[in-house]
Amino acid sequence: MAKAILGALKFAFLNILNKAKNLGLYLLSPKSAGEDATRRERIFNILLFGIVIFSTYACIAFFVNNLFTSAREGASIYLVIIATALFWSLFILSKKGFYKISAHIFIIILFLGASYTLLSWGADVAQGLLIFALLVVMSGILIGTRFSIIFTSICLLALFSISYLQLSHIIEPNIYWKNQSFRYNDIIMYAITLGVMTLISWLFNKEIEKSLHRARSAEAGLKKERDSLEVKVRERTKELKESQIEKMSQLYRFAEFGKMAGGIFHDLVNPLTALSLNLNELRNSKPKEFAVANTYLEQALKASGRVDSFMVALREQIQKEETKKFFSLKNELNQSIQLLDYKARKANVQIKFLPEENIETYGNPLKFSQIALNLISNAIDAYAGINIGEDRRREILIKLYKSGENASLLVHDWGCGIPKENLAKIYNPFFTTKSKENGMGIGLSTTKNIIEKDFGGSIDVQGRENQATIFLVHFPITCEAREGEKV
Repeated sequence: MAKAILGALKFAFLNILNKAKNLGLYLLSPKSAGEDATRRERIFNILLFGIVIFSTYACIAFFVNNLFTSAREGASIYLVIIATALFWSLFILSKKGFYKISAHIFIIILFLGASYTLLSWGADVAQGLLIFALLVVMSGILIGTRFSIIFTSICLLALFSISYLQLSHIIEPNIYWKNQSFRYNDIIMYAITLGVMTLISWLFNKEIEKSLHRARSAEAGLKKERDSLEVKVRERTKELKESQIEKMSQLYRFAEFGKMAGGIFHDLVNPLTALSLNLNELRNSKPKEFAVANTYLEQALKASGRVDSFMVALREQIQKEETKKFFSLKNELNQSIQLLDYKARKANVQIKFLPEENIETYGNPLKFSQIALNLISNAIDAYAGINIGEDRRREILIKLYKSGENASLLVHDWGCGIPKENLAKIYNPFFTTKSKENGMGIGLSTTKNIIEKDFGGSIDVQGRENQATIFLVHFPITCEAREGEKV
């Protein structure tokens, strides 16, 4: 039972506390627009609400004191009631949205009160001077710096005027207080005035700190957004660049195929001619000459096989679909060499292919064919401009071998070589030392990208200018499809 009562009391207390908090937030919440105006209105509402509560308490205390004592101070009770009503009116006016008008009236009332104090009890009365100092601080915090400067000038003018009137004996203040000893009431009044100054300064600093915190948080958020945006822009730029390079690579592949087309069709004519001649001889041969007919038939089949191999190589290069499957590196290299055979013969270059073993891997055969075509084509181009009469090997050595779990491809030529200063730039997109008609500068860039991304390998180059160039490709042999891929 006792626990239930305590629980109910606790719940009621928390409910009252929550309602009081909500009421306090409603009473002190500003209605102005803009951060500066909101900050000043909030400080003014807190200060005025405190004064209203204090004056209301003072009014009740004066009323009770005059009600139960014989000594009645009529003027004092009326003055407290008027002041309390005035402060409540200013608070309501501020809550109605007229904060600036209310603040100006509040400062003018305090100014008139301080001026009256100095006129009545002397220009050197401490409380009046403290109120002037309070007004200077409040005018800057509640209204603005410009108003504070103007109002400070007004306070100084009032102080000099009152002092002049008193020193010239035009007015005679009541200075009886100078003959009285210092009292606790004086300390309390000074403490209240200084406390109000401290309170309003603390509220102002607190609001400024909140604004600075919000500004820093916003700045941090903006910096984070900026950094995130920069990352997104870099990623998007990279994606667009890769997409552009991919499209350029496709165009480059078809352009290179177009360059090879003349040589391919030239090489197709020979086996087709041989096929036609052998079939004609076979048709004209006599039945007794079976051995001769068999020879013609074998030559015709051989020519037909050569045409078929050409067509397979052409079909793989033209097809756009990039399918992953198990394929033979040796077969792809043979097809690439076959496609470039005419270009090599035209450049008087001999291609030697020395595969140590037949290596099979899982991947995209078209991508591997691009690697081979680019490296071998570049090796052929390395002999461009070198006179035939020069004592130089005009050959390309191609090796395919296994090194541990990796497949290795070596393409070695003894052509023009690569200058030392260009070794670090040869993989840059659109960097080329060839003429515009012979190169776009994306062959090696595409090759490196395919090796690293599609085969998870690496490419190295060794070169000496006017002597030789060696490209060495390494990539892991993949024995099975990765998860999610179809064989």
